[in-house]
Amino acid sequence: MTSENQRPKSLNHVRVLVVEDHQDSAEMLRHTLHRWGCDARVCQTGAEALDEAAEYRPHVALLDLHLPDIDGCEVGRCLRQKLGFDNVALVAISGFAEAEDRRRSSDAGFDLHLLKPVRPDVLHSLLSRVEQFAW
Repeated sequence: MTSENQRPKSLNHVRVLVVEDHQDSAEMLRHTLHRWGCDARVCQTGAEALDEAAEYRPHVALLDLHLPDIDGCEVGRCLRQKLGFDNVALVAISGFAEAEDRRRSSDAGFDLHLLKPVRPDVLHSLLSRVEQFAW
């Protein structure tokens, strides 16, 4: 975690799609990502996410697994299989992180499963690694 005197490394050029149906959580994530230099867009439903992702082509998708319309694992599966997002880092974000929850997200094609609330230092570390490979 950074101290007040240390600014986190800039994450310019990293495109992040935030898919979260809880508006306050989504806006907090978007604000944090913008502060770090990311280009971040927010969607609140699975259908909206699939449409936005096809046009936006994110480097990272942070997906809530419990969306109001489409199961987040199904959204992840569609991103991988139907949209061909082989090089996109898919990150499941959930209030549940038992072994079965993690297996389910992994089976759907997610690269990582994070427990809510996501710690900013963990997210920044993840995005810093992705930034090394940003297209």
